[in-house]
Amino acid sequence: YKGQSYNFWIYAYEASRPDASASQSGALSGVRSCSRAGVLPWGNVTYAQALAACQAAGKRLCTGLEWEAACAASGTGGGDYPYGATYQAQSCNGADNSSGSGALLPAGQLTACDGGVSGIFDMSGNLREWTNDPRGNAGSKKIYVVRGGAYHTPPLGLSCSFVLSQAVEDVVLPANGFRCCADKAD
Repeated sequence: YKGQSYNFWIYAYEASRPDASASQSGALSGVRSCSRAGVLPWGNVTYAQALAACQAAGKRLCTGLEWEAACAASGTGGGDYPYGATYQAQSCNGADNSSGSGALLPAGQLTACDGGVSGIFDMSGNLREWTNDPRGNAGSKKIYVVRGGAYHTPPLGLSCSFVLSQAVEDVVLPANGFRCCADKAD
């Protein structure tokens, strides 16, 4: 994504494992992440695992500002959702979407979830995405913002600017995934 005062690259699809398929998220661990359409994204991942998978691909986790800029820039009319200013339940895989039935979908399956402009899919729903956006500590562990909401998230949590979904760095949840960013193209 290049625009306004930002100049960075972001995965078009949520990160996936190299051995992922449309029905399996893959089993390889300690590997580089990929960005591929039609496969289940990589969930059940800690912050450190997501960071390592991005680094193995020569990338990094996106900052909160980068993630939000890419999400909001996706929409044709601008606004707080990747597809525009007004919430549309059937555009992305959130709690109100009837296509997902409350489950994870292959990346890019809901083509309306890119806004038709940028080619960046699933910034809203499907999996929440770890960002390099620390928000304090829980004891000795850092807390990071996970952006975009998931397949079971209600409308407010699916917006580009929502920052109240936060997780301790070592939590493993089925609905937590990630996306990688870079300062230059491959």
